[in-house]
Amino acid sequence: MAGGEVYTTAEHDGCVIMRSPGTHQADVMQKMELLAIVTRMMGSNKIELAKEVCEQMLAVPPLHDCYWLWGLGVSPKGGGKGLASALIKTVTDQADNAGKSTYVVASSEKVVKTFERRGFEVLSKSEKFPYWFMLR
Repeated sequence: MAGGEVYTTAEHDGCVIMRSPGTHQADVMQKMELLAIVTRMMGSNKIELAKEVCEQMLAVPPLHDCYWLWGLGVSPKGGGKGLASALIKTVTDQADNAGKSTYVVASSEKVVKTFERRGFEVLSKSEKFPYWFMLR
């Protein structure tokens, strides 16, 4: 994704994608890319709902002046080793050093709890799909 930075663990068992403040003004291609990602996650028969979720993701007021933890993943063999925590910390440390907030969209209650333990608070929840919009 244009304007994003990718950080991986030493053995490439996990990665995080971060967008810095000021890089969130999505152009048409980025909106289409986001829609494609969300539609794949939700299923092609829910494209109208995917559009609504994308609009919610991009409309969060503080989003434009914060770090956005865009994606986080850890391979099954890397699970349980604290890799997700370390990757989240990579982003939140940069935000803290810059005096900025960090934004994330969580996709399950388990993920919400993971981010809450790291200081994130739920701003809102999508009414039609399990997405929680969170800020730290």
